[in-house]
Amino acid sequence: MKKIKKDKGYILLIVIIISAVIALVGAGLAVMNKLSFLSTRANVTFNKVQKAAHYGIMEATRRIVENGGLCEEGIVENTINVDGIDVNITTSRRGLVCSIRSEATSGNAKAVLVATIQGFYGIGTYTVKGQVNANIYGGLVSGCDSDNNCSIPGFIASGSINVTTQTGSCEEVDDSGVFGSPPTKPNVNFYDLVPLAFNANCFYELLTILETEDSWEGYPMGLGSNPLWKDENGTSRQDIVFDKGNLTSCPNPGEVDEAGLIMGDMSVDFPQVPSISPSCRVDRDKDLTLNLTTMSVSVPGEPSIDLSNCTELLINSGTKTLQINGKASQIKYIYTTNNSGINISGAENGTLINNATSEVEINSSFDPFVVYSRGEVTLNNVSFIRVVSLNNINIIYPNVSNSTLITEEDIVNNSNNLNLVDVNIFAQRLLFGSNTAINIRGGMLYLYTLADSNRRNNTVLNGCWYNNNCAWIGRDLRSANIGTADNPILLFLVNSATYIRNTDTVNINAVLFGQGVTYLTWSNVDTQNYRGILVRNFPYSESLDINFGSGVSLQFDYGIINTLNQNYWFVRKFECIKDDPLPYAQTIQTLHSSY
Repeated sequence: MKKIKKDKGYILLIVIIISAVIALVGAGLAVMNKLSFLSTRANVTFNKVQKAAHYGIMEATRRIVENGGLCEEGIVENTINVDGIDVNITTSRRGLVCSIRSEATSGNAKAVLVATIQGFYGIGTYTVKGQVNANIYGGLVSGCDSDNNCSIPGFIASGSINVTTQTGSCEEVDDSGVFGSPPTKPNVNFYDLVPLAFNANCFYELLTILETEDSWEGYPMGLGSNPLWKDENGTSRQDIVFDKGNLTSCPNPGEVDEAGLIMGDMSVDFPQVPSISPSCRVDRDKDLTLNLTTMSVSVPGEPSIDLSNCTELLINSGTKTLQINGKASQIKYIYTTNNSGINISGAENGTLINNATSEVEINSSFDPFVVYSRGEVTLNNVSFIRVVSLNNINIIYPNVSNSTLITEEDIVNNSNNLNLVDVNIFAQRLLFGSNTAINIRGGMLYLYTLADSNRRNNTVLNGCWYNNNCAWIGRDLRSANIGTADNPILLFLVNSATYIRNTDTVNINAVLFGQGVTYLTWSNVDTQNYRGILVRNFPYSESLDINFGSGVSLQFDYGIINTLNQNYWFVRKFECIKDDPLPYAQTIQTLHSSY
């Protein structure tokens, strides 16, 4: 009996152990079942947000393709709902590549997809941002370049476009009408037009480029910086400073409209006169002549003064004049603070810093020479010069080539024939004069007439019409050729209007970019022919009525744009529309989370 009781004890223990094991297994199965449920629910949630994100990509792609490949058409301003999932869609463009970002969220679950799709460059022959109301009732607007088998839209605007003349594709181009791929594109949601035309993300960046550029194919004498004056680190001297509207970087274009900011005005950073050794100074109240070849100064009635050991000189002629000629073996820096006038004739490898307000006259200079002057500068048949002046630059004899002219005031033409070849100009105004033949081939014009003023229509138009504050002014011109097909110009207008009157024909071959309130105005001009592209980055705060009629033609020229790209690297290289936009998207999943 005792043995039987002992066995019963063992059986009870075994039953308890087995029950515990069964309980543990059951609990484990319950936990596994719960984890499986949670995992399944998370997977279902993730699949839902992922599919919703894919839907966002497809919806943006559909909108872009149906609207001729315009990347901005893929932007969906409001969040869309896909079976209870919120989807936010944004796009951005770089060249022909349009990037689409689709973010789907549900509670704490999120999926982000990024796709790329082929679009077109996003720019037309005439592209304009602002409160636009365009009426085209005559003339010719064409985005078709048959010679290069290239087409872009004819007219793109962020507002309405009313066309009462014929429209068509590039196969239907006529002498008048609107043509392109497509002919017009109204109500485009543009934020900023700078990235369309330039390798810059905003106008702030573009101004920084213009300030610091010192040497390239199109500007051997530099733009804002002087390639012939470098510091010990090899950095070129920056001669100009732009007002950048208190910005320190590109603003968010969805929040700040740069075209409405007061920016783009220019000031000269004039060199300071350093301390110069007495052995390199000449002070006389006499007519002095500096010969850069011999590095000597001729003084009437005295032996010549040897300055051959000097790189920096200080020469003052008091109430008399200073003559400079000859070619130096290396760049010499010639400072003067007191003189009645300076004449430079055939001088080479020199940099003159005229810290007086006297006039500097440059004659027949054909190799590098740089002039900084607080007074006016007069040019007579020159090339390879760089002039930086706080006053007017006057052109007396007509030929200027391969040069850079910078002034806080005006470029004033006084000749009957103005011939500018590959000349880069920064000025408030370019005054053509009257009864003049204007021939400008190549180069760049940065005209900032009212850049320091409010971005208002009345400010710019009244300033030009009533106060002669126009970017350029020409009257009774015998001819006006501003750029050619083979040698076009890069033209910047900053918050300014141009004005030409009583002239038969005006021909402009250019990439013309307007920042702020800008206008091309005329009176009694029979025919105006524009080739290249016209881009107006108008402020959204101002209305813009465009009336395009007979006597005006604007034609896209692919060659002009790419010629300028070779001469000015920051001009964006354009691509042609040769095929319809393709609805193929390469998608990358960049983020997902599900809870």
